[in-house]
Amino acid sequence: SWVDKALSIIPKCRDLQTRLQGSLYLFLYFIWNGDIPNARAVIESTRQLIPASPLYPQIKILFHLLEARFFCLVAQFDDSIRSVDKGLEIARASGMHSWDFLLLNEGVSGSLGKGDLRSASEYLRRMSPVLGTDHAGLKAYYYHLSSWLASLAGDKPLAISQNEKALEVTTQCGAPCAIALDNLHLAILKSEVGNEIGRAHV
Repeated sequence: SWVDKALSIIPKCRDLQTRLQGSLYLFLYFIWNGDIPNARAVIESTRQLIPASPLYPQIKILFHLLEARFFCLVAQFDDSIRSVDKGLEIARASGMHSWDFLLLNEGVSGSLGKGDLRSASEYLRRMSPVLGTDHAGLKAYYYHLSSWLASLAGDKPLAISQNEKALEVTTQCGAPCAIALDNLHLAILKSEVGNEIGRAHV
């Protein structure tokens, strides 16, 4: 399989950027298949590739993004947020902001995971400039996270409204997985609202 070939080839590759890119594909494959042990192994092996030299800020930022995603998925939310902040600090110092939005996305997710709504709201605020762009996929991220935050804050009408916006954008993009998740989240929210109304009339 391509996975076996990648696992064999990547360690022999001399180009750091190519090795990191290959590791990224492996990491995403393992994560989406629920293979946490192999995803962790990719993170740990990739950590050894990151040089101490300050000449590789973009590579370091990408690594911290992957690290943050992994830690969030295994509910190590404090570690995830630390990785986010490390990546954002390197971006600030180097002026390389290509990954800022996705780092902030992980900041929101990690903060919501640990129940820190104030920090989540601040990370989300820093993501809001995307609403003034034509990046539909990134807008969908923003609306989804905004809905999640509103739901945890107890504002179900706002959560539903933001989720409907996310669904509208993902439908326009033609992203099947995101459409399914948005429909599921919307159904859960509306069910919760219906249950609350039902209890109010008992």
